[in-house]
Amino acid sequence: MNRFIVINNCLVNVRHIVMAVDEADGTTAFHLDNGEVLHTQSSPELDDALMGIKHTVGIIPVRGLNAIMDDGSRQFQLPVRYLELTADGSCYPLDTHGDDPHWNEDYSFIGLVEAPDKR
Repeated sequence: MNRFIVINNCLVNVRHIVMAVDEADGTTAFHLDNGEVLHTQSSPELDDALMGIKHTVGIIPVRGLNAIMDDGSRQFQLPVRYLELTADGSCYPLDTHGDDPHWNEDYSFIGLVEAPDKR
């Protein structure tokens, strides 16, 4: 499946972006494979979209892993059954997404560890 990002209210397939250049005036120039150049205001959100951060490309079932989480005052572990692979190559535990809408703001993912053997 192709991945699209929004540039100047247009959906652009990232496969057609040849180069993205940050300009001195705070804009980003996107050079497309058809020779067209699109200019838009630079932003961290645009950078994240271009890199594929938070864009899921696969789900990987796993066993025997725990996610280390931090709530600002303590660290704790949660069992993980699925990893989310994103377009930028990162893996995140799907099981650490809570039902509370503020979950991702209140808890941060630190890393993965092997779960203790419960035999």
